[in-house]
Amino acid sequence: ISFELEDLKKIHKACLEIAPMFPYQTEIIMFMMVTGRRFQETSKIIWDYVKEDEGIIAIPKHINKIDVDQFIALEIFIVSI
Repeated sequence: ISFELEDLKKIHKACLEIAPMFPYQTEIIMFMMVTGRRFQETSKIIWDYVKEDEGIIAIPKHINKIDVDQFIALEIFIVSI
């Protein structure tokens, strides 16, 4: 599925509006929008995978589709905010 920029803005706005009722779900949706990651791996990320000192979120191969260790640069979130 792909979305136009205007659709993404509407989804983001809706997430912010319903976040108090569904905080976990809306965080996953917004994380997926920023990173392009799949739900199956996004929902399995735990705090142990966040490596602040390295500036990354590690995505171990056992939770991603391509079976290769990967990472997400934390700087993407600074730019997105």
